[in-house]
Amino acid sequence: MRQFEHALVVLQALLRGEEVAFDAAPERAVGGRMPQGSRLAWIPEGLPKVPLDVAVTGPHVIAAAARIAERVTVSVGAEGERVAEAVALARHARQVAGLDPEDLKLGAQVIVIPHDDLGKARAWARPMVASLARFKVLDPAAPSPRDDTPVLGRLREEYDMTRHATVDKMADDALPDDFIDRFAIVGSVEHCVERLVRLVALGIDHFHTVGVIFDPDAEEATRHLFVSEVMPAVRHAAHHLA
Repeated sequence: MRQFEHALVVLQALLRGEEVAFDAAPERAVGGRMPQGSRLAWIPEGLPKVPLDVAVTGPHVIAAAARIAERVTVSVGAEGERVAEAVALARHARQVAGLDPEDLKLGAQVIVIPHDDLGKARAWARPMVASLARFKVLDPAAPSPRDDTPVLGRLREEYDMTRHATVDKMADDALPDDFIDRFAIVGSVEHCVERLVRLVALGIDHFHTVGVIFDPDAEEATRHLFVSEVMPAVRHAAHHLA
């Protein structure tokens, strides 16, 4: 965590156009004179600072990102209780650091697959649920309809990184339908809109969405529904919530 937090601080300094001192010891220098530091000299003068967005799952990373970055994107699934817990952790950490919690932009990484055939939507979501759920170590966890420890434990133990984000027998066996339904957002357009609007109501400002992979026809069909029907409805609802 110390190294990660230091990296965030360095990134912020570079994005502000500041010079960052080299950490390398003199004996590691590759001959000749060495500069004292490094900066992004090509950033145009007067350009507004590019905001830093950090993807987060566990409480320590959530807190560090909230203290240092302008944007925090939680990746804890789409279940409202868990997203609310992560949002509360981020706002609390920023407030403790003496910063305004309202200045922090909060997002969510969620799997969204709209389709009228729920069985197909679940099957398309399964590989990405397996890939993202194994990072779901938020502790203490917010209330959940059931204890997901056995599912998450098996994913952490058996997930095959040599076949990253592909469907295999382990994913089929380890991910029951009710877990997919809670961790991801799958089903009709109306259902997807309702789930996303609930997250907006919790303070979510932006989404990083994951859709179908490895099936071009399904990817095209679900993306069309997402772009043409789901997101316009979410934006409309969010406007009235603001």
